[in-house]
Amino acid sequence: VDTVFEAVQHWSQVTGGSVEWVLKGQNLLTESYSALEAEVPVDFATTFNAKLQHTLEVSDQLIICGQAMSHCVNYTTRSIIERLPKNKLSNITLLTDCASSVPGFE
Repeated sequence: VDTVFEAVQHWSQVTGGSVEWVLKGQNLLTESYSALEAEVPVDFATTFNAKLQHTLEVSDQLIICGQAMSHCVNYTTRSIIERLPKNKLSNITLLTDCASSVPGFE
């Protein structure tokens, strides 16, 4: 969504903070709802991304948003919190006003 992208870019320019864009679903042989791991890993690139998880764990604040809330955001959030130290859970903010679910999965 252009408005979200522009806001993130503006935040990065003003604060000097970095934004790490993560591509998922690059392997046609498996489903990648989560940005951290495929449903059924078929090669190293589709296994759990421990490097990305570590980057998230050392962040002061983690803002999660995207499409679709019912699938990709849901599975990505679950992948993160399953492994995140419990004392870091309060660092997560889930943006819901700029996301939507797949129709029928609300």
